[in-house]
Amino acid sequence: GISFVAAARVLESGRSLISQSDRAGERRWVAVGKDPESHRIVAVIYTMRGHRYRIISARRARSNEEEGFRERFGFGPEDESQWS
Repeated sequence: GISFVAAARVLESGRSLISQSDRAGERRWVAVGKDPESHRIVAVIYTMRGHRYRIISARRARSNEEEGFRERFGFGPEDESQWS
């Protein structure tokens, strides 16, 4: 799985694709980004408490999420070694 430490790195990286996902009356966000340490593209589900992130869960990004991230940030699998 994806650790909360890795999820926090994705949120702190400032390079993620963010979408809103409300659930059970709570506003949630999904940030798809690359963990700068493991280089995996992951999805972090979180909510905001004031000015703080509250991480709910993290998982490997789905193929469509990964594709959207790669399109947005302009690199493909062949560029993996150049991005950290």
